[in-house]
Amino acid sequence: MKLYDLTPSPYCARVRMQIYAKGLDVEIVRPNWPPDAAYRRLTGTGKVPALVVDGDILVESTAICEYLEDRGEGPSLRPVSPLERGRMRMMMALTGSHLTPPVQSLIPLLLARRFEGREVGPALADMRHALHLVERFLAGGRHAVAGQLTLADCTLLPMLFYVKFLAPLYGWPDPLRDRPKTAEYYRLAGEEKAAARMLGELTASLAKAPRP
Repeated sequence: MKLYDLTPSPYCARVRMQIYAKGLDVEIVRPNWPPDAAYRRLTGTGKVPALVVDGDILVESTAICEYLEDRGEGPSLRPVSPLERGRMRMMMALTGSHLTPPVQSLIPLLLARRFEGREVGPALADMRHALHLVERFLAGGRHAVAGQLTLADCTLLPMLFYVKFLAPLYGWPDPLRDRPKTAEYYRLAGEEKAAARMLGELTASLAKAPRP
């Protein structure tokens, strides 16, 4: 298998964390970026991540993560209990629906070296609401749900990384200050070997990111 990946992408980061946690034999390659015509032809979307399996292509990080679990290789990142699987998918959905949009709103501003503007206030308000939901539904401790590493952690941790990275640049110094369960989760989950590797890669990839 071959994963087309861009290190700073939180969508790629979730797949990489899963690969590390499961110990999968996947070649990770970085395509030319912006994507060239050959990559657009290969993937159809021109986006990352993309997984090549025996000549077939899978795109969209959720589909890739589900496929890697369905292969049955390495430790399972799905809980056994149907209720806990539901909680896992709920946390993944909350991350995608509520936490991801404000992060996506601020990243283009960062790339444009804009640290103020009318878009910032609504993005931070949405981020506060999303973090309220995360705090509400986290299980507590070092795992998002079920007392084990799951796809919920692979999905949530990269987005929390970006929250902690972006919020101070836009006037919110400590977004987890009044969210003790989320703060503890981020600290403890980040000590997991696969998570620490993924977070280290994100940190290194943004070392030269713009600052106010």
